[in-house]
Amino acid sequence: MTTHGLRILLVDDDIDDQFLSRLALEKVLPPGSTVHATHSGDEAVAYMIGEGKFADRDAYPFPSLVITDLSMPDGDGFDVLEFLKNNPAWNVVPRLMFSNLADPDDVRTAYMLGASAYHIKPATKADMERRMRSIVEYWAGSEVPPVDRTGRVLDTDSRGRKGARYAKPVPGGAIMERP
Repeated sequence: MTTHGLRILLVDDDIDDQFLSRLALEKVLPPGSTVHATHSGDEAVAYMIGEGKFADRDAYPFPSLVITDLSMPDGDGFDVLEFLKNNPAWNVVPRLMFSNLADPDDVRTAYMLGASAYHIKPATKADMERRMRSIVEYWAGSEVPPVDRTGRVLDTDSRGRKGARYAKPVPGGAIMERP
């Protein structure tokens, strides 16, 4: 399997869950990968926009994978998904909901807002590591479209290809500001 480095944004207000997730991820990530964490949906949006302390894209690279908790104050996981969905130039970024809640309405809502997957947080350290290993193996082996340093999808030449009939995001297009 061919793998590439991942730039993971982990969004979770629970410091213990964030620590266990990060620890498990760092054990299984391919070389060249990074994990950055935020504590709320609002902070995750600031990270993705490159706002405030996140303005330095060398220190805070745009994520190639977002793993977000659902229940958080100051912007929940749905807010993160909605923000990404409302910015078509970033629709290529896989986003995973990682929650303690298994409510069918939450699962449906997450997918309607563009979640690539919905996972229930494992209860043990060993289960967390197995889950993160499967996530990393899947996403690190997936092909991804080219993006610039800000995460915006780059233009490709669709002429004569099957995808030519579909609208493309505007390369370098404006990103919607937060409400």
